[in-house]
Amino acid sequence: MKVLLVEDSNDKRNQIKDVLNQFPMDININVEESVRGAIDRIDSDEKFDLLLLDMSLPLFDITDEVPDGGEAESFGGHEIIEQMSFLQIYSPVIVITHYRTFQGGTTYEALESELKCSYPDIVKGMIYYDHPSITWKHELIDYLNKFGN
Repeated sequence: MKVLLVEDSNDKRNQIKDVLNQFPMDININVEESVRGAIDRIDSDEKFDLLLLDMSLPLFDITDEVPDGGEAESFGGHEIIEQMSFLQIYSPVIVITHYRTFQGGTTYEALESELKCSYPDIVKGMIYYDHPSITWKHELIDYLNKFGN
């Protein structure tokens, strides 16, 4: 299974990779850390079986010229999904976020409902990432079981 993991937090990215690496299936993990990097990657000839997206992402990759990747986009993951729809790329997406409330007061539940309704061919679900909890890990494994078959 070829997975694109789009996550700018090193700790969260490593935790997700640990779950993917322990899954009893060969998973090829590809990483991008920004909105622009992810869009460039999905708009290439590469095909992914699953995308795992953070919702809040910097616009650009971290470089010497842009040491912080630019200001974080609260809905950077949404922008990626929107571009996937525009480009007619229908790889399944799972959003993994550690926010319960987003810019403008949008709740986790409202965002999940909106994404699944607006992009039913792309967005398959959301996972609330709570570092100390193992619930998010079980949810991720459940999704991997669905997409790995």
